Amino acid sequence: MDGFQDELARAMRQGGKVGGSVEDALTDVRRRAAVRRRNRTVGALAAVAASVAVLVGVSVTLLGGGAQHEPIGPVTEVPDSVELVPWSSRTDFEPWAPLPEEATPPFLTEEPVRWDFLSATVALPESARAGETLKYVVTLTNRGETTVDLRPCGGYTQRLTGVDINNQTVWEGVQERYRLNCDAQPTLRPGEQRAYAMELEVPGDAPSQRSGLLEWQLLDTAADWRGADHLEILGVGGPATPEAPDTQLAEVIAANLAEFAEAPSSPAATRLFADTVAIGLGRELIRTLAIDEVADRSAWVIEDDEFRARSGSFSALDVLRDALQRGWSLETSVGSHPHCVGPPVAPPPGYADHLRVSLQPVDEDIDSCLQWFTVDLFVNDQAQIEAVTLDLFEP
Repeated sequence: MDGFQDELARAMRQGGKVGGSVEDALTDVRRRAAVRRRNRTVGALAAVAASVAVLVGVSVTLLGGGAQHEPIGPVTEVPDSVELVPWSSRTDFEPWAPLPEEATPPFLTEEPVRWDFLSATVALPESARAGETLKYVVTLTNRGETTVDLRPCGGYTQRLTGVDINNQTVWEGVQERYRLNCDAQPTLRPGEQRAYAMELEVPGDAPSQRSGLLEWQLLDTAADWRGADHLEILGVGGPATPEAPDTQLAEVIAANLAEFAEAPSSPAATRLFADTVAIGLGRELIRTLAIDEVADRSAWVIEDDEFRARSGSFSALDVLRDALQRGWSLETSVGSHPHCVGPPVAPPPGYADHLRVSLQPVDEDIDSCLQWFTVDLFVNDQAQIEAVTLDLFEP
């Protein structure tokens, strides 16, 4: 092992206990990398992050990179001498196909997958250089209740792109497929984790990117279980693209908005929002609230006779409050996101250049898309919310 992989091994032996889990070690490595990245973030964002209080008691999970949060199931301990499964350049994996009885019924929209509860997280170095090999670590976790047998060893895809502040692709980058090196250790017990060394050749002509996005996914799992995180690409020629948002700050903004939805107050409104706030449904902005109106819950109510095949009163604050009172967890995403099972919805006119932070219920808490919602926040350069939209899934 070298460099980043040595750092991982050291983290496994430190932090208060010998033989900590792979998840603990990777979290520690990611934390140090995140600290380095945050030190480069725009000063205004850092100042706001220091001034807002982190919400207590609301579970918020960040999608699309950044810190990984509490595991869904138990995590087994691993020996104090942690060995990464070495990388393999083999590409001769056997494509998986469902048996006829596993085929998707015509009334369902999701294709069957080989492994329903096998998730991936990635741990990256701070940067990668054009023309060199990016070495990183992927951890697979069995979040199900039965043992997973990886044989025959399936394929995975790794993709490196450049993205802007809303995770929109600005450099197509490189994508590769390989066979997972699972022969020596082919099974994962419930809650068990295994770390794999990974390698990716960064193109020699890759441009400089403040925010490169590395995505990794087993081909036979659902897209929700992919692993992703950001790193800087040290490329050739031209200015670097704008740095990705501080995803931890995005999470803080989302968490504090959820807290505000439960108990609106003028001091919280002053911290979170710009002087005026546009509110709307879907892509349509319907009215603008002055800052002294924002703490008035009734000011957020929008009457509409025909929105997503529904009619009546709609309020982003009330939707968030009701979800939290039901005990639902909220997940946060940065940038565009699927409209439940539908394609992404574009931002309202005039807000495409704003940071887009979205709050949605986690899949485990809803039975169908009819219960799904998204509250999207459009944040300016001063980390203030300038617009809030509510969207639902149309039956």
